[in-house]
Amino acid sequence: MDEVPMVSSSRSSIAVILSVRPAIPAAQRIPPIKTPEYHLAELRNTQGRLGWKIDTRAAGGYVLAAGSTTATGTYAVLDDRTPMPLPRWLTARLTPPPTRPATTPRLMVSGTRAAAYIAAAIEGETQRVRTAPRGRHNITLYLAAIALGQLVAGGALAETTARAALAQAAVGHVASPCKCTTPDIEATIVSGLRAGAKRPRIVAA
Repeated sequence: MDEVPMVSSSRSSIAVILSVRPAIPAAQRIPPIKTPEYHLAELRNTQGRLGWKIDTRAAGGYVLAAGSTTATGTYAVLDDRTPMPLPRWLTARLTPPPTRPATTPRLMVSGTRAAAYIAAAIEGETQRVRTAPRGRHNITLYLAAIALGQLVAGGALAETTARAALAQAAVGHVASPCKCTTPDIEATIVSGLRAGAKRPRIVAA
């Protein structure tokens, strides 16, 4: 019986996979500086789907490519051959499972209660933003924008109202030592509202 390589790094993890699968085609490899080795593929980003300590970056992700310089050195290409198509088994391993169609939540309330619900949602999310501790400003603002973005997409809240409320709540972040900037805040709000729009929440009277 063949000996199975010990898994202690991304390279050894790949070795285990190759011990039971055909070789991975040559691809551009970027030697990292104190980071995992990169194997670029035209798929979705994954974390650990292929194997332990093996992440992939593709659509929607980024890596430090050859030519990038850090305090500890410069990234370089070890093999500049043109990448070959991935084998089917590897593509299948890296392809995310199909997602189920998202359902749109419908909250049935009276007209008066609907207005109160929206007001409470705005106050609750903006309060979280105002009181977010240092180091949690951006993620708190992003999650709040997602929550209000769902209401915007469902037609219960005007986008201008949501953006203004969130921006006002985050004013204190700019004045804090966290180095948040107004453009950063605006970008986070836009990103969160866009993400929330994918899962609209309807408040129906």
